[in-house]
Amino acid sequence: MGRKKVTQEHTNRRRAEIMQAATDVFARKGYLASGIADIAKKLDVGHGTIYRYFSNKLDIFLCILKDTIAEMLVIADQYVQKEAHSVAEYELQIQQQGVEFMMLFLKNPQRMRFIFEEMHSDLKVRELIAKSFVEFQEKTVLFFQKGVKIKAIRPDLDLPTAARLTNAMVFETMRSIILGSNSDANNLKIIETIQKILLHGIGNPVKKN
Repeated sequence: MGRKKVTQEHTNRRRAEIMQAATDVFARKGYLASGIADIAKKLDVGHGTIYRYFSNKLDIFLCILKDTIAEMLVIADQYVQKEAHSVAEYELQIQQQGVEFMMLFLKNPQRMRFIFEEMHSDLKVRELIAKSFVEFQEKTVLFFQKGVKIKAIRPDLDLPTAARLTNAMVFETMRSIILGSNSDANNLKIIETIQKILLHGIGNPVKKN
């Protein structure tokens, strides 16, 4: 009797289970202190089961990171594609986008915590994060270009620079939320402040006589 054929659905489900177990282990022990044995123990399987789906521990980390980046890019692209016909609509999109990113980060805080803590642990991880920053900058430039067209964004800005600085501010905000111990109310206040700075700057407008 032949071996039962493994479906792609089974493979995807098994990989997802391993990635979730690895997330729990990495968050608890730290990436460097964790091993394949810890992940196998978490799932109550042999080491060979893990190696059937992933090459090594780094391969698991990179896949978790790629999935996270892909989810974030889906949100960013959604707001690039969505039309805005007024400044009010555009500002609402910025607010909604901020909330969606926060909800994504808070949906699986363990995953985000170990990514933030271990993002410098390996060259391939650093390279993937650097590549994702470039992708996010491109998406943000497109979103800002949409804002310029409807006069929601200043036309004199260098958009690639503005996008890079904005993303750095958002990234650091999310990192502090995940690694900190703020309440949901304080986290929302942080997001709202970022949005106000992005939309209206930090200076007090000078009224002309």
